[in-house]
Amino acid sequence: MLKNKFIKISIKKLIVRLHNYILTLCFFFKLRAHYLNLFSNNNICLTSTVHSGVFLFDFANLKIGSGTTINQGCYIDNRCGVNIGDNVNISHDCKIYSQGHDINKCGAPLLNRTVNINDNVWLFPNVTIMPGVTIGKGAIIFPNSVVTKDIPDFHVFGGNPAKFIKIHDPEITWTINNRIHFSK
Repeated sequence: MLKNKFIKISIKKLIVRLHNYILTLCFFFKLRAHYLNLFSNNNICLTSTVHSGVFLFDFANLKIGSGTTINQGCYIDNRCGVNIGDNVNISHDCKIYSQGHDINKCGAPLLNRTVNINDNVWLFPNVTIMPGVTIGKGAIIFPNSVVTKDIPDFHVFGGNPAKFIKIHDPEITWTINNRIHFSK
């Protein structure tokens, strides 16, 4: 019984690695979006930009909105669901986790919680989002922040753990409308 479970987990990990490898080989952004849609019930908008070198933990439970960009080196743990809104910028090397461990309980059981990132959010480089977090519309998260709690609309947070910095003017908006390759 234990051996069969180990074999199933090993095969699934191998398939996920293969999918990530194929995703990296897809040279064009639109081709990458089409490939992702094969496994995510067409929840990936074709105007989104997923750069090569993005690592997904699963190929289901992922939604990416219109005009959203996910840059190189990002890890998206979508095993329990990650929903990303429209016009979101996820800078390089961000990590989004939908599964983790509850270290406050005996045995550190798994936490399975969906992550929601609303429209017009900007995640600067190296941001880490923990399971169950919702980031409000128009929020900005500064570099190297670790987000462990929900972020309200139009709030700016930064630090480890992420703390409130200010509320930014909702009239100031940006549109990510270019598909330029940003290398490290």
